[in-house]
Amino acid sequence: MTLDERCTQIITMLLNADTYVSIDRLTSQLRVSKRTVYYDVQKINTWLDEYKLDPVKRKYGKGYFLEEESRKVASRLIGKISNFQYIYSQEERIILIAFKLLTSESDVFMEDLMELTMVSRATVSNDLKQIKQFFLNENLKVNFLRYTGYKVNGKEENKRKLLVNYLTEIMTTKKEWNILIDKQIQLLFHENDLEMKDFSHHINRMMIITEECEKELSIELTDEMVHLLALKLLVIVKRLKLGHRIQVDADQQVVLRSTKEYQAAKNIAKKLQRAYNLQIPSNEIGFITMNLLGSKVNYFELEHNQSQEMKRLYLTVKGIVQDFQNYACVLFQEVEQLEVSLFKHLKPAYYRVKYNVSLRDGNSESVQREFPEIFKLTKKSIGRFEELLGAPINDSEVAYIAMHLGGWLQREGKKPVQRKKALIVCENGIGTSNILWGQLEKLVAAVDITGCVSRRQYESKEYEVDLVFATSSVNKKRHPVLIVNPILTDLDKEAVLSFVNNLSEFSKDQQMATPTLQAIMNIVRKYTSVIHEKELIQELSSLLTLDDSTTEIREERPVLNELLTKETIQNQSKVDNWKEAIRLASEPLLMNGSITEEYVDAMIANVEELGPYVVIAPDIALPHARPECGVQKIGMSLLRLEESVYFSENEKHRARLIVVLAAEDNEKHLKALSQLSTMFSDEGVLENLINSNNKEDIMKCINKYSAM
Repeated sequence: MTLDERCTQIITMLLNADTYVSIDRLTSQLRVSKRTVYYDVQKINTWLDEYKLDPVKRKYGKGYFLEEESRKVASRLIGKISNFQYIYSQEERIILIAFKLLTSESDVFMEDLMELTMVSRATVSNDLKQIKQFFLNENLKVNFLRYTGYKVNGKEENKRKLLVNYLTEIMTTKKEWNILIDKQIQLLFHENDLEMKDFSHHINRMMIITEECEKELSIELTDEMVHLLALKLLVIVKRLKLGHRIQVDADQQVVLRSTKEYQAAKNIAKKLQRAYNLQIPSNEIGFITMNLLGSKVNYFELEHNQSQEMKRLYLTVKGIVQDFQNYACVLFQEVEQLEVSLFKHLKPAYYRVKYNVSLRDGNSESVQREFPEIFKLTKKSIGRFEELLGAPINDSEVAYIAMHLGGWLQREGKKPVQRKKALIVCENGIGTSNILWGQLEKLVAAVDITGCVSRRQYESKEYEVDLVFATSSVNKKRHPVLIVNPILTDLDKEAVLSFVNNLSEFSKDQQMATPTLQAIMNIVRKYTSVIHEKELIQELSSLLTLDDSTTEIREERPVLNELLTKETIQNQSKVDNWKEAIRLASEPLLMNGSITEEYVDAMIANVEELGPYVVIAPDIALPHARPECGVQKIGMSLLRLEESVYFSENEKHRARLIVVLAAEDNEKHLKALSQLSTMFSDEGVLENLINSNNKEDIMKCINKYSAM
């Protein structure tokens, strides 16, 4: 009879185990039910019976095992199984075909792939479709020509990356690949190359070279990385033998030559040249250097004279730790040791991302599955790292950082506070909701804002959230609701902190990390007399909500004084009605081409339909409409009136400052909008703006808050 992939995996696990293999381990690793395992064991026993061997035994409460005699004979039999006795799974076929395409020295045709996998033309064609799509994702293309067969086109570095990934999958992962496919890959690797025939000998040689490199660099690589680097060196040799060379950017080469890893790479190249009678070009030495820089380490010596690049990375690490503490609502006791430790781990990750060095980490999925909260918190905390690199960080790297931060949490006996999900209910449109969203995210780090909806949406649908922030009264449903102003006052901020703290099981660390204004003021009053209490409260409020930007890279978003200029500010004694106020306030934006007349009409129509939502605070109106209603480019204008204009008969709907916002999208205007919000939240500054008819004075205020 034939053994399929899963049966071979089970028997291989039994052969490799020193003790019983539990049913739970089998179901977990194979991701099948207990019933399926029982059925597969029956098939294995039938196969063993054909060779007059004792069946797989089971001991209640412990698991499965093989008797010694069955173990010895089965081990030899598994190694001797021929293609005709084994049925490859689709996953195995895909790896075999992909490896054949990437390593073959001769033309590859459909018949070759059918013979390799022992399946029909239709099955191979279906496998090739998946391979082509997967290769496309790696920027490689599989083409077919009638006389030369299948060829893989693309950058050499991407081909090598795939080869290493496949070798790693088969030879170093925890998955129980059967012995046959292992041998098939080795055969493919040294096709028509007798010098490379003893695969294990060459792997051992590469591992010795790697270990010698460790000593030269005074580092200790992880065991996994020693094996991975050995595989990468073997792939380099194989590709050079096939005549395929890599190209490294000239500017990158200059930078790489300045590192101590480059000298180590040169020494590796000399050893490879002697061992394989090869010429190793300088580009290949650069490629080896990139892989050394990106290798995971258990230990390396910190250099006293760090480069500017590494100093920036260290500042970024400090920011990541700070952000993680804020989001997780914990305070690490040994924060400096954590920063040094994380820096040592992130330095290789930095080079991996920078030079596109592959890291196939089998832990990523398990980290996301077993520690989802730590993974999410880490993903929220690495924005500074992505900004430094100018590239997104993939989930494998995020999981790597998450394991380190999570391990430190366990070391200090801490756990992150259970995060709350919040919804904003706002009638005032995109501009106003974005102001409130930004303020809340800075104020309460332990809360995730999941979105912003209108009152009608909230009252007509169900939302899976823990709490709600609303700018007007709503039917509470089953969620706790806090009513706040669109621009948070000091009292609003205190209420928000109290509201969230009461709903959360915060640790003492978190209570220390986010003290309320009232608590601080009580302590200050206890030991001193406060002369300028209003100013003190304002500064403390700013401090509590300050977003530390020590290592922040400036966003490509205009600041307030780039939008509100002398040309877009107007002073006027009065207007007849709110429609005229909107039209007059819009004129500078019409003049500079930021908006069309259609946008002005849309703003007026919104107020007519939705009511005076544009009055976001006493004396302040922020009319705006959707970007698609006539926004040509981002813009903002300010109309200051001597006499208030009423947007309804209600006294609270009057305004003297009319700010027209033209937003291109949901992102670009946020920096300026945040600065405008901060400026309007200062009551003293707001009063000066309302009462000043001098553009110079108004611009002084705007310039001050544009620098924040």
